[in-house]
Amino acid sequence: FWLRIVVSEDAPPVTTPSTDSGTIGGVVWDDLCLNSDPGSGCIEFPEDSGIYIADGSFGPAENSLSEITISLASLSCPADGSLPPAERILTTAQSDEDGLYRFQDLDSGMYCIFMDALSEDNVDFLIPGNWTWPATGVGRYTFFLDPGEQALDLDFGWDYAD
Repeated sequence: FWLRIVVSEDAPPVTTPSTDSGTIGGVVWDDLCLNSDPGSGCIEFPEDSGIYIADGSFGPAENSLSEITISLASLSCPADGSLPPAERILTTAQSDEDGLYRFQDLDSGMYCIFMDALSEDNVDFLIPGNWTWPATGVGRYTFFLDPGEQALDLDFGWDYAD
């Protein structure tokens, strides 16, 4: 029985995630309102306005959005609807070809997950348009991650303006 171990001095250290580490993720998709018809994936917003927007549900005719930057910040999202200050941003992730994004190996605690449509990374992909999910006009979540939790349903729906 022979074993050969080769160690490179330039190799980065490999860390093993803690058994209590968690993951936050979801999908970013193009939420469609077909023909501005309330029966085709649309809702009237504001109510009784005659204006129809996408309904905030990821349907079979809708496509995922790749290369969208999602940010993760410590603590809860600001109550006034603004974005967290830069010093609270821990990291970013880009949605892949399937629209999926992930933040892995996270400690338990409170996080703000958000999509800044006006950021330099996203503005050319997203504007003009608006969020439909997690709520109309809202592109952020405050989420408490429990030890070892896999929260993979923190999705973002986007409705491009016609």
